[in-house]
Amino acid sequence: MKLQKLIYIANGIHLALNEGPLINEPVETWDYGPVIHSVYQNYKMFGSTRISVNPFENLVYRSKLSETAKKAIDDAWVVGKDVDGIQLSNWTHKEDSPWTTAKDQKLAVIPNNEMKNYFMKFLGKK
Repeated sequence: MKLQKLIYIANGIHLALNEGPLINEPVETWDYGPVIHSVYQNYKMFGSTRISVNPFENLVYRSKLSETAKKAIDDAWVVGKDVDGIQLSNWTHKEDSPWTTAKDQKLAVIPNNEMKNYFMKFLGKK
C-alpha cells in the first residue's frame, strides 16, 4: 500500500511542477484508494508484508529518467518515507482529494488535471 501511495504522490508532484505525468499509465480509482495497476500486479505477492527490496533504490531505469522525474520521486520519498501506509492512505482519502472526487463521480480513473490541481495547492503553487 505504501508503495502505491508514494508513486501516486510522486506522480502528483510531477504533474504539479511539470507539463505531464510521471507515469505512463492511469491512476485507477479502486475502492480502497488510488492504484497503479502494474505496480499492484508486480508487488501483490508481498501482500501486507514489507517489500523485501527498496523499489526506489538502484532502479534499473533511473539513469534514463529525466531530472524532473528523479526530483519528483525523491520529493515523494522525503514526504513519505517515515509515514506508514495507513497514514498515507488516510491522506489520499481526504474529502477534497482527487481519489475521493473521482470515486464520488464514479470514475474508473483519476484525471491527471484533478491530481495536478490538488498537488499544486498542496505544494503552495496555486
